Amino acid sequence: MSLPDDVAARLEQERNASAYVTEALRERIDREQTTVLLAAQGFEVTEEGKARARAELNEARQRVTPERFTELRRALRRPA
Repeated sequence: MSLPDDVAARLEQERNASAYVTEALRERIDREQTTVLLAAQGFEVTEEGKARARAELNEARQRVTPERFTELRRALRRPA
C-alpha cells in the first residue's frame, strides 16, 4: 500500500499504526452506514448539508465555555 507523504508522516507518530488505521476505517464505515440508513428513511444527505451541519456544530461548541459546560452539568444534576 502506498500513502501520501503527509499521511505516512502522521502514521509514523503512532505507536500502533495498524490500530490507528483500523479505527479510522471503522469510523468511515460507520459514517457511510449512517448515510445509507438516513437515505432509507427519506433523508437526502448532501455534501452541502453535511458542511452546514458541521458549521452549526462548530458554532455551538464555541459557545460552550468550560464554565457554561459546568453550569449545564449542574442543571442536569450530573457530576462534572
